[in-house]
Amino acid sequence: VVFDVAVKERFNAVQLEVLPSAVDNTLGLKRARGEESTQKELATYHFVDSLSKELNLERIVDMATILSTGKIPIKKLSIPIWRLSDFNQHEGYRLGLGLETNSRLSKCFSTGGYFAHGFKDRSWKWGGNLDIILHQKRAVKLELNYIDDVFERGGVNYAGYNFDLSSGALYRNFFINQMERQRKATVAIGGYLTQNFHFKLENNYRRIDFLDNYRFVNMLNEDGTASTSFDVAETGVVINWSIRERIMLLGEQRVPLGSKYPKIQLKAMKGWNSIFDGQLDYYRFNLSISQNFSIRGVGKLYLNSTCGLTIGEVPLALMQMPFGTNRNWNLTVPNTFETMQAAEFFTDKHTALFFRFAFIPLKI
Repeated sequence: VVFDVAVKERFNAVQLEVLPSAVDNTLGLKRARGEESTQKELATYHFVDSLSKELNLERIVDMATILSTGKIPIKKLSIPIWRLSDFNQHEGYRLGLGLETNSRLSKCFSTGGYFAHGFKDRSWKWGGNLDIILHQKRAVKLELNYIDDVFERGGVNYAGYNFDLSSGALYRNFFINQMERQRKATVAIGGYLTQNFHFKLENNYRRIDFLDNYRFVNMLNEDGTASTSFDVAETGVVINWSIRERIMLLGEQRVPLGSKYPKIQLKAMKGWNSIFDGQLDYYRFNLSISQNFSIRGVGKLYLNSTCGLTIGEVPLALMQMPFGTNRNWNLTVPNTFETMQAAEFFTDKHTALFFRFAFIPLKI
């Protein structure tokens, strides 16, 4: 266990670190303890262990770990929970299964795959990945993956799939009603430059197929014909920065402790024409800044600013789309336009500022 006792002199994002080998390092624990346990202490350990078995505390801890990571460990494999079931307006109910290796098999790499089926669009999706871990503590890894799946028309994804049951943005997926098909191969490298600053460089090549009657005329093509699919070659960077956020490193788990400073997410992509058969030349930028303020005795203020910009002639799949969640459901989604239909407007640039205020409960 590593404690940081000099946080006042110099900021350190890691407030508490428990090494993965700490549990098995009994010799080190004996040296740190300095003296042998007394009979009273041994009786206390026995009582606590008996109480833990009676209340199934270990099972509760395991369940909490699953809910925090979104993965169910089964020996040397893990099942991502988000691969099992999902729902949106385009696919309807989506059921599937994913498997991936975990650190019990190897701490140097992980590999896995998934498949899924949408009952409304009646199509199968699948994909696979290989991650080569270059630095365990900073999660630096080389990512290789290939997918044949759908994605939201005009949407943006800052950091892959981020499993968080406490996030209200999770429910926005229910409203997605326009999607495109893509076959996408990606090579990326990224990691934490500091424990609260994640940086990722990405190169991908994909073929986009329109799934409705939409057509696009590429002005870069001499024939000027309307196309139903395009090849896209992209290079870009994705940054996630939680300013002055502290974390705990508990073995292989990163536990964020929150921050009173802003959280910044930036994604900048460049599409190349005539490179790897790419047919589109464009720039696409997306930025999100969020911050929370606690007002003692009153409540909490949540602020979120989003903006997007696309430069170049591109189809709707690569344009910008404000998130609308207007539907006859008793469901509210933070940081969205709840009086606007999903995919109602597409534009080359947009900006928005959302704010919410949650009052503390009135204890009367």
